[in-house]
Amino acid sequence: MKRICLWCLFVLAWPAAALCQVHSWIDKEGVRHYSSEPPENIQDVTDYRVLEGSGEIEPAVPLEKVNRAPAEKASSGVEIYTTSWCPICKKAKAWFVLNKIPYKEYDVEKSGENYAAYKRKGGKTGVPFIVVGDNRMEGFNADLIKSWLADGKKK
Repeated sequence: MKRICLWCLFVLAWPAAALCQVHSWIDKEGVRHYSSEPPENIQDVTDYRVLEGSGEIEPAVPLEKVNRAPAEKASSGVEIYTTSWCPICKKAKAWFVLNKIPYKEYDVEKSGENYAAYKRKGGKTGVPFIVVGDNRMEGFNADLIKSWLADGKKK
């Protein structure tokens, strides 16, 4: 009976653990920290990463880009429609930051205007919805975005 109760507890707790994010950073003394929240004093951080509950490690985000809003005017012509809770949106935005690709972000849940623009541009059922020039993508594929950006530079 005890084993059955423990098994049920494990089965119920495992999905919640798989969905959480863990923030990892190294402080100025070289000590690695793990938390469910980002560090309070980002100035004292030398390395910052977001670990997904699945064990997948996000790439290190350059410190000068942590907690910064994306470029107001995206010279690359990249727009991304997101929600605050979407892990793929976070991954896409981190990839743009790491590759120094400016983008304009629109959270479709924070504004009716953003949602209307998402629908007008061709968004159907999901986020992230990424627009690069005349190209559209629901989801995130870094190789395809690279090719779209390279094609845009050739013109």
